[in-house]
Amino acid sequence: MLHPRLGFGRVILQPSLRGRLLRRALPIAVALPVVAAAVSLALTMLQGWSSEVLFALNASINVTLVALLIWWLSSLVEGWQKEANAQAARLSRANEALEQYASSAAHDLKAPARHVMLYGELLEEALAKNDVETARRHARAIRESALEMPKIIDGMLDYSRSAYTRIALTENVLSELIQAAAAQSAPDLEAAGARINVLHEVRLRCDSTLITTVFQNLISNAIKNRRRDRPLVIRIDAGRDAKGVSVTVEDNGVGFDPDFTAVAFNPLARGVHTAGEGTGIGLATCRTIVQSHGGEIRIDPTFRGGARIEFTIPDQRPSQP
Repeated sequence: MLHPRLGFGRVILQPSLRGRLLRRALPIAVALPVVAAAVSLALTMLQGWSSEVLFALNASINVTLVALLIWWLSSLVEGWQKEANAQAARLSRANEALEQYASSAAHDLKAPARHVMLYGELLEEALAKNDVETARRHARAIRESALEMPKIIDGMLDYSRSAYTRIALTENVLSELIQAAAAQSAPDLEAAGARINVLHEVRLRCDSTLITTVFQNLISNAIKNRRRDRPLVIRIDAGRDAKGVSVTVEDNGVGFDPDFTAVAFNPLARGVHTAGEGTGIGLATCRTIVQSHGGEIRIDPTFRGGARIEFTIPDQRPSQP
């Protein structure tokens, strides 16, 4: 029954299913015989009771103990089954994210690769004509396209990790999460002359690293799709109800095309804004993170004058996968 090269003590310490079962069952296996022996001893001390009555009592007590053992084992198996189901769901999400990651990687990296090839050919033509100024312009275009590739890869890695990262819940202050996100985008915010206004303060129970990533992606999305004719203003509001915290992130940028709001959180979605390009991987990452907390995220299709994204973080969330 035990591994031939392992002693009983080593088997108990193993992280395998057998080791876990032995660790759980050992106290019960010791306690039940002791209880049964104590009951039998107590019954033998009873005077004036017929042997039939004593036998019936002893049998009833033993049946009860066995029933308790079966109930305990079934509860143990049920708990492990739930854990296995949660793990299977987690693996399913990870596999789905991996498939979408591969598709998105191939799709997103083709664009800058095409630009590099195109401007490379134009660069060769300019050099052949000794047109130095045009050659420099094409070289800058090649450099800009090359710089886009690490950004695309980082975004896709964030998305794939968000699908299987375990949630570490802690108590957090909303403004501190936003400050951490803004710090990551500080150069871009400064270059855009952007301002972030936090209208109300709330406390929320969440994974601070992941929710900071949500805010960082939404801030980057607002910067990327800002209007060039006015300073960018990002307004973040929050409120609490009986279920948890709801957060609204607004900006005065170009906004979303209503036709694309339904697919904007798809990692392969493109052209989700009324102007500019941008990829859907950042919003897809936001959705994965928010849903892993048991919340929902949506774009307000009725908002005018920019973009408004709303998401919720409930106080109670599904079992940890």
